[in-house]
Amino acid sequence: ISGLLAVVSACGGGANPGPNNSELLVTAKVSTVSVGSLMYGKSAIFTVTGINLNQGQGVKVSATGCQTPTLMTTPPAANSSTTAHFECNDLAMGAGTFVVTAVGVAAPLWTENFAVPAPQVTMALKNGGNGVDGTIVLTLFPDKTPLTVKNFLAYVNNNFYNDTVIHAVAPGYAIQGGGAIVDPASGGSLILKPTSLESIPLEVNKGLHNIEGTIAMTYNRFIGTKATSQFFINLRDNSDLFDPNPGFPTGYAVFGEVSGGADTVASIGSAPCIANALLGIDGTLGCTPTPYVIITKATQTR
Repeated sequence: ISGLLAVVSACGGGANPGPNNSELLVTAKVSTVSVGSLMYGKSAIFTVTGINLNQGQGVKVSATGCQTPTLMTTPPAANSSTTAHFECNDLAMGAGTFVVTAVGVAAPLWTENFAVPAPQVTMALKNGGNGVDGTIVLTLFPDKTPLTVKNFLAYVNNNFYNDTVIHAVAPGYAIQGGGAIVDPASGGSLILKPTSLESIPLEVNKGLHNIEGTIAMTYNRFIGTKATSQFFINLRDNSDLFDPNPGFPTGYAVFGEVSGGADTVASIGSAPCIANALLGIDGTLGCTPTPYVIITKATQTR
């Protein structure tokens, strides 16, 4: 008899039913959604405030324009039932949406639209004379050349370009940098700086041309057709020379343009220039501005 009573009791027989658990749940509500800095290729933090926001119980989120947002568990996150921080990684350029829904409910509680601008890099330069000191702002084109932009930004964000030299000028045609440093042993001559990333194929034939003010990746035509860290800025319309053509089928890959500091670019192109062994002692591969033009810092500023 005792065994039978135990089974009946476990099944709820003969007892008053308890409260419906669904009636105890407070529906999640969202009061605000705010977003931190939006920068191409980086992460952004979306902060949600409201009630019953506990992840897995109250709300869930989704997004377009970035990788799947995840609830943050490290500073600056301070999550609670009324505040939740979500991190979206690898932001894409253009429009995106961040959507908050209540668990078990189809209709969204909140939709936050956002837009990620085209990435920009600011380079600070100095040479200690000849009026070259200044900045150059580069706006990049990841919608046309995503691989090249990703590679360039990786070097920027790894501080690779800091203290490198604009080592080559072809007067009236282009200025080139991103691959040379002052040899610390000699204190004066230039040496190539070892690259730290895998080389990439050239993204050419993307509707971009080597016109005045554009930036393109260069490469050593004698050992291969892949780009690493070196770039050049066109001082004139060089599309007839540097775009893919029957005489030069590979071409050079344009991936951005000068959107600020054109005067700095021009001053580098017209600075006093000397032959350099790094470029070929006879000067046929261009010359090096003197004093050296140093990229003191390259930063992704947008």
